[in-house]
Amino acid sequence: LVQSRQSLLLTAVLGGAYSSTLTTVVLAKQSTNGDCGQTVGATVLASAMMYVRLAVLLWIFNSELGWRLGPRFILLGIAAGLVGYLVMLFPRRARDCTASDEPQQSRNPLEVGTAFIFAGLFLGLSIITQLVTQRMGSAWLYALSAVMGATDVDPFIMGLAQTAGQATPLSVAAIAIVIATASHNLMQGIYARSFGGPQT
Repeated sequence: LVQSRQSLLLTAVLGGAYSSTLTTVVLAKQSTNGDCGQTVGATVLASAMMYVRLAVLLWIFNSELGWRLGPRFILLGIAAGLVGYLVMLFPRRARDCTASDEPQQSRNPLEVGTAFIFAGLFLGLSIITQLVTQRMGSAWLYALSAVMGATDVDPFIMGLAQTAGQATPLSVAAIAIVIATASHNLMQGIYARSFGGPQT
């Protein structure tokens, strides 16, 4: 199923604002239908929304940390968003993409079941984050950041933001958040490669 540019744009923006990881997987699977150019751009745009979402969450949960990282995340989001939108406007030719013999079924990245899974992850990761920040050093926190970034980064960052400036120094929390974000981007690239193929 080839979606229109407007539909892909809406999927990227709304899906990325909710979960850029899930949106990346859904779009990567769809990109194997032989018209990957626009879905690749939408995937990059969804990742751009991750930066905007994280900046907003930081400002909500810890304004001091938000002012430290928020403007940088917004700039990264704008840059990635422009790249994604340009790729959508000027996609590669369909024959350059891997075609799938199986019909592609459109999925909603805002599924309720997935929302419950992410809610459970949020609770569990928040508890782990609290324990590490209170009882272990910054090296362990940085290691945890890299691991947590490979899953869903929001629960970890929200839990960390609530302790930053109290149990965790702001500078340490900021570095941990950047590590988690970088790790998360790396994993999204791996997901895109795994589910979408080498052209994607």
